[in-house]
Amino acid sequence: MSLSQILLQALPQVRIDSKYKLPTRNLAAFLGDFPDDRPLSDFLLPGTHDTLAYYGYPFSQCQSPTFPLEAQLLNGVRVLDIRLAVSANPDGSGLELIGYHGIISQRVSFVTVLAVIRDFLRAHPSECVVMSIKREQNLSKTPTILFSQLVKEAVYAERELWFLDNRIPRLGEVWFAPSTSKTGATDVVGGWPGGEHSGMGIHPTTWPDSYRGVFEWMCAGVSVYMQDWYAVPSFLAIPEKFELATAPLITSTFPWPFPPSKPPIPSLTMTYTSASSIPFALPPMIALGFGIWWGGWRWGGFGWRGVNERVRDWVLQVLEGDKDEDQRATKTVIRGWIMMDYVDIPGDLLPLLVECNYH
Repeated sequence: MSLSQILLQALPQVRIDSKYKLPTRNLAAFLGDFPDDRPLSDFLLPGTHDTLAYYGYPFSQCQSPTFPLEAQLLNGVRVLDIRLAVSANPDGSGLELIGYHGIISQRVSFVTVLAVIRDFLRAHPSECVVMSIKREQNLSKTPTILFSQLVKEAVYAERELWFLDNRIPRLGEVWFAPSTSKTGATDVVGGWPGGEHSGMGIHPTTWPDSYRGVFEWMCAGVSVYMQDWYAVPSFLAIPEKFELATAPLITSTFPWPFPPSKPPIPSLTMTYTSASSIPFALPPMIALGFGIWWGGWRWGGFGWRGVNERVRDWVLQVLEGDKDEDQRATKTVIRGWIMMDYVDIPGDLLPLLVECNYH
């Protein structure tokens, strides 16, 4: 491991003074604390952008190699971003789906990924996992219909685990809740019961590429608000990216107020804190920032705070305010699905995100 990787990954857990005492929760089974009739849109679900991207540092790696998929699930991650490409089996026996980020293989099969998730869910029956599935264009240039066929075969091998309706389910209805991602309208189609927009999970009707704002689409009567601005010009855009990623998660200010003539409708926010561009906004730089750390503090004030640290401090401030405002009629509530790079850093980030569900 290079010195730069050590500096970026060995960040301390706590770096600000705080009077908030974080309760101890069972992160592996926290959804069991809530009623089964609660919609998944009413949770703050931690997620990982490019869940399997452990290789290709610093250009393609988006998660810590020391924090594999099983660790993600045990520590509260409930929304997965699975990027796949079709590859020939090494023994020449056929084709299989392999985790990819761009043209970089992540050295794990979709079958193995599903086995890890299945074992976790069977050991923790109160939990569910939302999985976004996207085709990556590796050098093989696989036809769309073949990719779709292989995904369907993997899903239907254990059909009883999957919730495939194109709507936002309630907690008690699901184990797996798949969602096709970004170019999903052409990634997973053909041969699925119900056709392109039914029977293959939550299916976005629009996903503008790197839109610098929040866009909306409807899913069976629920307004879905999404933010995925990833092509930031440099690390200097981290503050703007942080603000854009977190603002939609505050339910008291988003969605925007409805006029009296239009009653509010249920909503879900899905937001990505991840971003990347070469050479001044690589994934670890955006997520973790950079600087010299020692004894839990930034040495000499040198460095630039990444999105993860800013999200952690923001959530902590909201929870502190919630504690101080117990007598107020209105509190700040954080809800939505938040997709992050290097989600294990800082170490108290995931516990704080899970804690939002209790407030």
